[in-house]
Amino acid sequence: MPGLSAGSPAGGAVFINDPELRRRIRSAGGFCNPYSFQFLGYHDSLAGSILYRDLLNAWLERPADFPVLPASGILSGCPACAERTRMEKSCLELLAEFLEEDQLKSALLASDGLCLPHFQALDGRLREGKRPLPAWLMDFQREIAARLVADLSVCLQASNFSLGNARPILTRQQELSWQRAVRKLAGSGALDPPHGNRYLRRVQGMESPAQIPTTG
Repeated sequence: MPGLSAGSPAGGAVFINDPELRRRIRSAGGFCNPYSFQFLGYHDSLAGSILYRDLLNAWLERPADFPVLPASGILSGCPACAERTRMEKSCLELLAEFLEEDQLKSALLASDGLCLPHFQALDGRLREGKRPLPAWLMDFQREIAARLVADLSVCLQASNFSLGNARPILTRQQELSWQRAVRKLAGSGALDPPHGNRYLRRVQGMESPAQIPTTG
């Protein structure tokens, strides 16, 4: 990935701490979808926590004009991308139509929320129909993002060796917070499915690295 090292975690954090690089990444709203999931492959929790706490805080400060990746495909001429775009459009139409139905609303509120690309796409769909985005949904999305920021902050404290014995012991949820933040900002990965989902199962301890193909 341009501007980042695939070497040691400390090396990645050094690059992320470069002020000009941080400014460029923040002004762009993060990386494109493929590079977001390439970044996941670096297994650099410190750099990921620094970067994605910054990006989520930027969105919390100005969600209306924060640049977010489009929800739909990567290659305009790819038939798989075209089918994905069609399915996403159909799902967004259904989501917009039944958003205030109790069953759908309950399901959304029991979830981890929408990724930001699909959240923005839903907002656009509602605007096309001259309907406002429900305040409860914006509040919920902000609450989810704020929780992620809090978990990322704890991760950074755990990497601060100057705290000595005061360094927090991370829960599994907190350990995975930077991967969750990548998915919140970028949506589903170019490697999902199949390997992206299997990657997530691996980092959650459900599969060993030897069970997962690294190529192909």
